[in-house]
Amino acid sequence: MAGAAPAYAFGLEPNWLEVKRNAIRLPDRNLGTGVRILQLSDFHASRVVPFQLIEKAVDLGLATKPDLICLTGDFVTDSEPVDFTEYARILRRLPGAAPTFACLGNHDGGRWIGRLGGFRDTSVVCGLLDSAGITLLHNRSELLDVRGQSIRLAGVPDLWSHEVDGRRTFQGIQRGEATVLLAHNPDTKDALASHPWDLMLSGHTHGGQVVLPLVGAHFVPVRDKRFIAGLKAWNCRQVYVSRGVGNVGGVRVNCRPEVTIVDLTA
Repeated sequence: MAGAAPAYAFGLEPNWLEVKRNAIRLPDRNLGTGVRILQLSDFHASRVVPFQLIEKAVDLGLATKPDLICLTGDFVTDSEPVDFTEYARILRRLPGAAPTFACLGNHDGGRWIGRLGGFRDTSVVCGLLDSAGITLLHNRSELLDVRGQSIRLAGVPDLWSHEVDGRRTFQGIQRGEATVLLAHNPDTKDALASHPWDLMLSGHTHGGQVVLPLVGAHFVPVRDKRFIAGLKAWNCRQVYVSRGVGNVGGVRVNCRPEVTIVDLTA
């Protein structure tokens, strides 16, 4: 029995994906019959997160027949060798099924992760996304037609990169458009509070990854501890924080990895 808890925390739960379904209303937005978004976050491809888990998450997500797919960063953990040809093959299945967009996370390259053994810039991960046919939204937006319904998708770099530029990202966006923002770190909401978005999709926290009874999540790398997992209201808008698919360190406790489905309606 002594080995049961570690076996669960390191062996079972990190691979026990949950499909989380969320019905989210955007009042006063012209969404007609609605839009289904698949959100996948924090793949963290690494020694402890195999491609089999990532492909299983892709399988579960595509089975829901999404209209739109959003990937919210941390495709890798550090510069540990990864078979990027195989990784691109897996990810290529997503734009083969529906328009797929991404933003970058703090582990995807740059000064912060470079000091910790990661890529010193984002070129490797950007190359992965390009090879997979996934559109990166880096301080910009696109107006999409999804089954005859207009939806604006905006995306920004990771908050810790200090490259978030709200003016560039939201240039030309009209208030009243149904606008979904991709931002890896949920704290980004404060940096973009003055801009017109309705729903922000984030990851970064892994839901706390280890959530202990009576204690909760001991370490979560965000300032605003209200936004660790799930759907929260904020300033007449909504923020969804995914627990993510992968992990760092190979452990999860009371915090299953997730595949997120968001059904948007007016």
